[in-house]
Amino acid sequence: MNLEDFPVFQADDFSVFDVPDLDGRMQAIKSVIRPKLEKIGAQFAQQLSYDLHRPVYAHVAKHARRTVNPPKDTWVAFSENPRGYKQHPHFQLGIWPTHVFVMFGVLYESPNKSAIVQRLENHAETIIKHIPADYFWMEDHTKPIYLSARDVHVEKFKDMAEKCKNRRQGDLLIGKKWSAEQILEMQAHQALASFQEVFQRLLSIYQLTSDIGNG
Repeated sequence: MNLEDFPVFQADDFSVFDVPDLDGRMQAIKSVIRPKLEKIGAQFAQQLSYDLHRPVYAHVAKHARRTVNPPKDTWVAFSENPRGYKQHPHFQLGIWPTHVFVMFGVLYESPNKSAIVQRLENHAETIIKHIPADYFWMEDHTKPIYLSARDVHVEKFKDMAEKCKNRRQGDLLIGKKWSAEQILEMQAHQALASFQEVFQRLLSIYQLTSDIGNG
């Protein structure tokens, strides 16, 4: 990782989401946040490719389908597919008005969602033991509603997995978040180390699923 080129999120990045209209917020995202996500994406795509011994590609959110409502968050995603990430198990690093997150998971758009979630469910005990208490689980990537990992035991996780498989728009994501206040206090080396630690911890969970739909 190149620390000199690693961008730090600042107050202006979070303020982008105060812009009320679609065009204004999109322009602010493009000019303020997206250049940082592109740099972060390039660095972590390189690191993940090294860790996995195969290419990983960064996909910065374009929000191209938005016609009325401005984006509530924005992100860069990482997958082994050069064309996209939504249909594959993937990582995301993103920013909301209140926090920054790093997570791994599968979205409802994936045609292999049931197989991926079943694979995770098969390893429920290992996964739950592997996840620190200050991580979160998420069942809908469009809403900042998080379940603390300390409250998700094996049976709860299996219930979440079954719910995800049976709901057409069910997601299943695991990660860690930092408040805007925490992020603003970090220097580049601290942010890089914090994000990198989460990617490394989630990597073994990703590897449980990476053979599904990536061939």
